[in-house]
Amino acid sequence: MIIVGASGHARVGLDILLAQGRQVVGLYDDDPKLIGCQVRGYKVVGEIDSINLTSIERDDYIVAVSDNNVRRRITQELIEKYSRFPLNAIHPSATISNSVTMGYGNFIAPGVIINTDTVIGNCTIINTGATVDHDCDIQDYAQISPGCNIAREVVVEEGASLGTGAIVIPNVRIGAYAIVGAGSVVIRDIPPYTTAVGVPARVIKQRQTKEGSRGIIIIGASGYGRKCLDILRLRKENVLGFYDDDTQLYAKSIEGYKILGNINSLIHSVLENETDYIIAIGDNKDRERIALMLEKESSCRAINVIHPSAIISPGVTLGYGNFIGAGVIIDTDTNVGNHTIINTGTTVGHDVTIQDYVQVSPGSSLTGHVTVEKGAFIGARAVVIPGKTIGAYAVVGAGSVVINDIPPFSTAVGVPARVIKQEYKTIWRQKDESSRG
Repeated sequence: MIIVGASGHARVGLDILLAQGRQVVGLYDDDPKLIGCQVRGYKVVGEIDSINLTSIERDDYIVAVSDNNVRRRITQELIEKYSRFPLNAIHPSATISNSVTMGYGNFIAPGVIINTDTVIGNCTIINTGATVDHDCDIQDYAQISPGCNIAREVVVEEGASLGTGAIVIPNVRIGAYAIVGAGSVVIRDIPPYTTAVGVPARVIKQRQTKEGSRGIIIIGASGYGRKCLDILRLRKENVLGFYDDDTQLYAKSIEGYKILGNINSLIHSVLENETDYIIAIGDNKDRERIALMLEKESSCRAINVIHPSAIISPGVTLGYGNFIGAGVIIDTDTNVGNHTIINTGTTVGHDVTIQDYVQVSPGSSLTGHVTVEKGAFIGARAVVIPGKTIGAYAVVGAGSVVINDIPPFSTAVGVPARVIKQEYKTIWRQKDESSRG
């Protein structure tokens, strides 16, 4: 068992884990002054980036970081990298009704009381002596400070923070990432991204976005763009809008999100604001062209957009800028490159290599030891048997069954798949340029 974080909150987490009878291996923290030090006899092993959850003795962890945004970022990064979810750390003295529904990664401190039919999300902090009455909804990454009293049927949205001793009367909603000051008494709804203090609590500050969030832009406003938006909204990310070259879209919005400009103009946005982005374009060559343009001009890397229902083995190596759709399964020791699309319901077996800019369409099945080279396209519900290679920029038709290697720059269809088109000039040009280089 490891603890992510080594400050005061982590020390309380250590107490809880020991009270639970857990075996703690060590702690990880990004403060260089703490690395190598002892926290009550337990070593701060290294920086957070050095965590390796594939090690058997370290496969369980908690993220004991009090800042809601930082806790959220670290947790999502670890889940995306290893497909392992943090455990709940619940002190034995906490009183929790059997009818409470609770997610993962929650920190429940000594003396907490949570009453019947309350729902607790993921990675919340409910701190010492706090009480949460019946039928409440405490959403992901919320923090309830020591001594708070939350009455019945209260909703605390994602990332909200209630200061020490705050009181919330029944049927009130605390908006996402809102902050309620210590000792405040909340008698009406608090809007998202605001700070409220006093008795009764009044809003004194309005913030525009999640603290620490740079925002995400979606490049491409067609079907893939909308699918990315769905996933990012499920993750409650701060989506700024879309970029697309279709001028007919400029006066429109997509589910309330604006088209911010054409693709050439987005370079300024990425450079100026260090904005995160995803290239949501189905055409592999267009996606490659835009990715290379952005990587040449900016040090920012595209983010991975992964549906929460996807199952990715901890043994998978995953690059950046990838779209992984709902219901995807990727087995162990598979390597996925950058800017790939692995679409809805696809299964990828063990020891598969999927290179950059590949697209695997919905319902396809890649069995063990398959290699899909750069820029290849695999149509819907295609099957590739073990050990076969799909060449660079090849196209495999929908429903095809691949039982032989498919050459680069070719098109293959059928059961079994046969090559019906071969771009010899493209291959010759590529080889010729390579030999001259």
